[in-house]
Amino acid sequence: MDLGILDFIYDGYSSHSRFGKDIQEVEAFNKKYINPLSEKNSKEGLRMEAMFNSALAESNVQSFKKGFKVCMYFMTECINGDL
Repeated sequence: MDLGILDFIYDGYSSHSRFGKDIQEVEAFNKKYINPLSEKNSKEGLRMEAMFNSALAESNVQSFKKGFKVCMYFMTECINGDL
């Protein structure tokens, strides 16, 4: 498994904090969409839940990487401006 530096930092950061979607929003989505589907068809309910969780995780990773890159860019711009 090839982990870039941002993946390594993200893994450390995410193990100590909870960021991304608000827990209440996730619970509301589960209650409105996933739970009713699971009651009708458990296999499809599990499939939807897996897709939803995958989308949340990917969104968190991409947001973190973009934010980190922007912070590093501004930091290097500030350092270059001071030289």
